[in-house]
Parts: sequence; structure tokens; C-alpha cells
Amino acid sequence: IIILSHYFFRISKLMGRQAVPVLATLLLLSFTKLFRTCILALQVAYITCGDSTLSVWAIDANVKYWSTKHLLLAIFALVVFVFLMIPYTLLLLFSPLLERYFSRFKC
Repeated sequence: IIILSHYFFRISKLMGRQAVPVLATLLLLSFTKLFRTCILALQVAYITCGDSTLSVWAIDANVKYWSTKHLLLAIFALVVFVFLMIPYTLLLLFSPLLERYFSRFKC
């Protein structure tokens, strides 16, 4: 949205001048809920009956872990976790180091 508003005037008018701070605040506020949802989608529980052990989804024991019902949700949770949650966390943790490093390259 930020990149599109930079190149297209109509989108820029719709978003206004405060698009970056607003989107960053929304992501920061929803970070905990999104992180918790990803973890819940990947939780596993084990049911043992005699000698056999069955792995099921911890939220709904009727769904086998990595079955077709769980597979799409788990893959989506992994993609969100790897491409959004981990980079955003690293960016928040190491932003002072990045600012110090990139401050050398100012014109």
C-alpha cells in the first residue's frame, strides 16, 4: 500500500499523508494476536490408546495433525510466521543497530 501510494496519485490521496505510521501502529497492535493465532494453528496434541499414538490438532481433536483439513491452515500459519512475524520481530529488536549502520551512508 505504501509503495503503491508512492507511485499512484489516486491511492496517495485516498491514504493521506500518515499511511506509514498508521499501518505500522496497526501491525504493532495486532502483532500479539497474530502471533498467538499462528502458534495455536500449529499446536499438536498426542492421544495414546494402548500401543498406538495419534497426533491431532490441539484445538480440535477430531482433526489429525497435517491432514488435509489441517494442512492449509498450517501452511498459511508457517508462511505468516516466517515471512511476517520473524522479520518484523528482528526489525524491532535490531533497529538501533540498523540505524547506526545506515547512518554512515547519508548524503
